[in-house]
Amino acid sequence: MTGIYKIENLINHRVYIGQSVAIKSRLNHHLNMLQTNKHFCPHLQRSWNKYGKDNFSFEILETCSKEELDNKEEYWLNFYGGYESNATYNQRGAGQKTHNITEETKEKLRQANLGKKYSKETVRKRAEKIKGHPFWGRKWTEEEKKKFSEKKKGKINDGARNFDRSNPVYRQNLSNALKGKKKSKEHAKHISEGRKGIVFSEEQKKKISLHRRGIASTPKGSKKLEKDGVIKIVRPEEIEKFKQEGWTENHTFYCGDYVRGEPWNKGKSLSEEVKKHLSEMWKGAVWMNNGIRNKQIKKNEIEDYLLQGWKKGIIKK
Repeated sequence: MTGIYKIENLINHRVYIGQSVAIKSRLNHHLNMLQTNKHFCPHLQRSWNKYGKDNFSFEILETCSKEELDNKEEYWLNFYGGYESNATYNQRGAGQKTHNITEETKEKLRQANLGKKYSKETVRKRAEKIKGHPFWGRKWTEEEKKKFSEKKKGKINDGARNFDRSNPVYRQNLSNALKGKKKSKEHAKHISEGRKGIVFSEEQKKKISLHRRGIASTPKGSKKLEKDGVIKIVRPEEIEKFKQEGWTENHTFYCGDYVRGEPWNKGKSLSEEVKKHLSEMWKGAVWMNNGIRNKQIKKNEIEDYLLQGWKKGIIKK
């Protein structure tokens, strides 16, 4: 989402106005810097430290095209009094090209850095930190500088450096960077935990449905194969090829397997030992709901779900 955003102090109503081609990501970046006391705007950081997180709001003022960003930012900054006003935290004018800084700010920066020198200890630490780097002590030749310049030319303008998911250049670069990479079990578990409890709105469901329309599901006869801890579903015509490469069948069953063609356990019956294990596992389980969805909860997890606001019983849809 491209447009203009505002960070407002709810106590004195002083604001910070900014622009971005990916507003939500930019606001999250502001929040992270403020919470770690590393924000580039010292006035905003001091107010955040003084008044606290609960007294600030993050708001999208207007969405617009990338070409309109500078003009829209200038309008909203002037609307709140301009960057030299006490009503704003901004330290420079609107727009990515102007970046105006007041004479007062320039003088403050000059005075702050006047005669400033790094101590020998700081110099030593920084030197130790970068030692061993492949470019340590190396100077670039004129030919290398020219090649690097040509390679980077136009990268920012074509959107390759902008985190805009709608930009085809950014999407292609992201695709190339992730190609062939696999998530570790810890990473996959982290993503799974983070998505627990998410409920999609009807609008989101519709968008997902439209996006997936025409995408073929895994054909009947596909099997789950495993190698070195990695599990993947393989199409029928590729099964033998994968087995020759050392992949073996994986019999871990998930409910979703029923929608992927023929399940691995079709026609099989559970052993008495497995039946007993399942019986013990679900003994005392109850149905609970959170007002939107129903879920069967194991006995030892009931208290945790009650603390999260779930209630016993089934909601009829």
